[in-house]
Amino acid sequence: MAETARARLSISNLLNPADEPAVQPAEAEPTTPKRRPRAIEISRTDRIRIRTLCEIPGLSYEEIMSKTNYTWAQIQRACTGPVTPQKSKRRKGIFSTPEKQELKAWLEDGRHRYTPLYQLPWKAPFPYGETALSRAVHDINWISVIRPRRIHRDEQNLADRVNWCRQMKELRPRPQDWNTFCFSDETWAVNDPMWKKRVLMDRNDNKDKCALKKRKPKGWMFWASFAGGKKGPCFFWEKKYGGINAENYVRYILPLVIQFKRQVEAEHGPGFTFQQDNASAHRAKLTKNAFTS
Repeated sequence: MAETARARLSISNLLNPADEPAVQPAEAEPTTPKRRPRAIEISRTDRIRIRTLCEIPGLSYEEIMSKTNYTWAQIQRACTGPVTPQKSKRRKGIFSTPEKQELKAWLEDGRHRYTPLYQLPWKAPFPYGETALSRAVHDINWISVIRPRRIHRDEQNLADRVNWCRQMKELRPRPQDWNTFCFSDETWAVNDPMWKKRVLMDRNDNKDKCALKKRKPKGWMFWASFAGGKKGPCFFWEKKYGGINAENYVRYILPLVIQFKRQVEAEHGPGFTFQQDNASAHRAKLTKNAFTS
């Protein structure tokens, strides 16, 4: 009976094995791949011998490899290159002290004073690349900077801006209070980086001397708005619409603001406020009456 029970037990264990963790095969340890041994350097005499074999008609590189112990690259280099290795005749990009003084005098010239660094290899009268020229510029105590804007604000203007921000913070202390407050403004959309021009100048020089003057660019006027974290409508002012006066502002911008006002109030409730600057088209009586009606 005991043998029969052991047999049944062993058969049941075979049919229904216990859930034992599977034994994972041992992972092979990573090994560093072996590099091919470097070929032995050949001498000038060896190159002459290889070149002599190459002059035999019908003898290929593979056949020369089979008859000698040289590699394919060594045979090709010996047959196509010079027998004696020659030094490069390329001039090193190192400025001498007199050349640095010439570069400084060239940069101080009124015609080249504000030349960008990347244009020096084509404009500067020196046979060097951009890396050598940038090092020479650093050695003569010059730097590459972005030309600042020539916009001066007095202390009263800055104080008024800070006071306005404090008043608005008291009226709307929470971030969600700005969901119904719409900001809008216009700007020029141009392909000219009017305010991002990098120039070279003396490290000790005053940056205001090279400040950019605001100019009227060639492009399109772009109007946009936002309220809280919601992007509002935008509008490209085409040339055919004419200038931005009160009549055109009410005609093209007012319908966009009214539509956006309905969307904002539908999401966050009443209390929509429209903010704009003090431009002539904004402060006109026609514009104010149209927006308040």
